Amino acid sequence: MNAWLGTLLAVAVVAAAAVALVNIGFFHEAGRQRLLPFLRPLLKGVINPRILRAAVRGRTNYAVVHHVGRRSGTAYETPVEAHRATEGTLILLPYGPVTDWCRNVLAAGRCTVSVDGRDLALSAPVVVPASVAEARVPADVARRWRRQGIAHYLWLKDAPPIEVEVEPALATASAAVA
Repeated sequence: MNAWLGTLLAVAVVAAAAVALVNIGFFHEAGRQRLLPFLRPLLKGVINPRILRAAVRGRTNYAVVHHVGRRSGTAYETPVEAHRATEGTLILLPYGPVTDWCRNVLAAGRCTVSVDGRDLALSAPVVVPASVAEARVPADVARRWRRQGIAHYLWLKDAPPIEVEVEPALATASAAVA
């Protein structure tokens, strides 16, 4: 009986330690940031490609951020959780503003987000705290975000449409080629 009780106590201690680790690691931004170096290969190599394929088929609630690498100039696509708000879009930053994609968007000052089958041109990215972000969304969405322990969000404003002026001589030349 004592052996059984000792085993039960050991299992309870291990379970409590595992729950504490999960709470610290996944429900607080600082804990998620510490785990990011270990999770990055799994995210970039396995999880993100699957989410991107599902997003292309319209089988996910994720949005896709299209951005350009700040040093390489390479075009990237990253799945994110985004929410449309008045005059812009909020993107959750579960690992904080230290992720490559967030730093790329901040450096470029703009990006395109594919959400709900539409491509949105967004600009003027700003990292905002939870109090600012949660005020811009419905109460049920804000509650869900608080439960997830999200501390920072990326706020992007709707970019004005780009108007390109074509010189009449160029328009005539391109029409003649076609």
